[in-house]
Amino acid sequence: EGEYEGGRPTPAYMEPNVCMCQWDGNGNLTVWISTQTSFMVRGIMAEVLGLPRHKVRVLCDHMGGGFGAKQDLFQSEFLCALLARQTRRPVRLEYTREETFLGGRSRHPVKIWLRQGFKRDGTLTARQARILFNSGAYGSHGPGVTNVGTNGLTSLYRCENVELEGRCIYTNSPIAGAFRGFGVLQVTYALDIQMDEAAEKLGIDPAELKLKNAVREGDYAPSGHPVHGHGLEDCIRRGMQEVGWAALRSRPRDAAVQRRGWGIGCEMHGAGAQPAIKEQGNAIVKMNEDGGVVLFTGAANLGTGAHSTLAQIVAEEIGLKFESVAVVHGDTDVVPWDIGAFASHTTSVAGRAAQIAAAEVKRQLLEHAAEQLEVSAGDLEISLGEIRVRGTDRAISVHDAVAPRLGIPSLQFVGNASNTPHKSYSFAAHFVEVNVDTETGQITVLQVVPVHEIGKVINPI
Repeated sequence: EGEYEGGRPTPAYMEPNVCMCQWDGNGNLTVWISTQTSFMVRGIMAEVLGLPRHKVRVLCDHMGGGFGAKQDLFQSEFLCALLARQTRRPVRLEYTREETFLGGRSRHPVKIWLRQGFKRDGTLTARQARILFNSGAYGSHGPGVTNVGTNGLTSLYRCENVELEGRCIYTNSPIAGAFRGFGVLQVTYALDIQMDEAAEKLGIDPAELKLKNAVREGDYAPSGHPVHGHGLEDCIRRGMQEVGWAALRSRPRDAAVQRRGWGIGCEMHGAGAQPAIKEQGNAIVKMNEDGGVVLFTGAANLGTGAHSTLAQIVAEEIGLKFESVAVVHGDTDVVPWDIGAFASHTTSVAGRAAQIAAAEVKRQLLEHAAEQLEVSAGDLEISLGEIRVRGTDRAISVHDAVAPRLGIPSLQFVGNASNTPHKSYSFAAHFVEVNVDTETGQITVLQVVPVHEIGKVINPI
């Protein structure tokens, strides 16, 4: 058993919190903002300012990082809107770096009391924990982080007997909020440390102890969703192979002052926020009269390449070149509603919606081309912008198939789709070598070998 603490790191995104507001003569408010949740911003600002939603327009083209913290609204947006209305001029408000640290969001500091029981062969039999999450002066994402983080102690390593108590507390300190990992990082930090401590007491290789108890096919995740495959086990074994784990364990350990050691940090994290909230992604895919395609999506671009990924999904689904797909985003007056970019779910939520909408456009296109080629739609295939009759040389380009001609009206194929996904999990094991000066306490990271099990790679670039 042991007591563990986690601090208050901040995301330190390159672009600080910033927004600009402008009112027009009809009482409509336009907000330019760096946010992960444009439609949430629209809804909350409309409610606070006493406006219907159609009178608030939120624009967010690109942002210089978010990491979860830009899900929240801050004081600046409301001050900016009120100042703009009072002065009848556009007002721009940008936090300094210091103000971003104080008025932005940090990770939740935690205090964790953790006890675990093992058999002599290393089998994990019981786990008991009490966790305090420090939310700061306001709730923000505190209850959600507490829920996800506390339940995170039931992941990674199998244990039949578990008793957990998680509490979210208010303190007179800056507000904590959403930050990559959403509470799971703090608890797995404590869990992995204690697994190493247990391995030492049991006289078992720490990697073997983790392998023995790793979650695998047939187990259930904290959300109640089944675990598919042996992702954690595969990551640990591959990492052991890459670093030559057996040889490392046999190295001499009698160094006096400068000592080297390897540690393994493991992670199991879900893509999506279910079952806490219902996530939904929407997409509109429109084919223009020249055969090019436009994807309308409300998914935000945090710098993760999400829009490139969505364009690749649409291009592959229809059978077009990547360059034939344009993405329109970041304007709540134009794009379909989106829940926001968080919980590592953009590809599975917005991406699947884009795929469904693209499939509908493809269906309409093939039916139209089938009439021109005098075959059934099922006999056609599309590849790199060319529609071909299977097994023959007969083909027509997508451009020619949809191009307007004399006496024939311009055609536009449109697909609309919504998607509510299932929970999915990814796994990781990071092997890290450090040098420790036992006299000064100085720690130097020598090398890091990360191994990730991530499923199907949509964007390999």
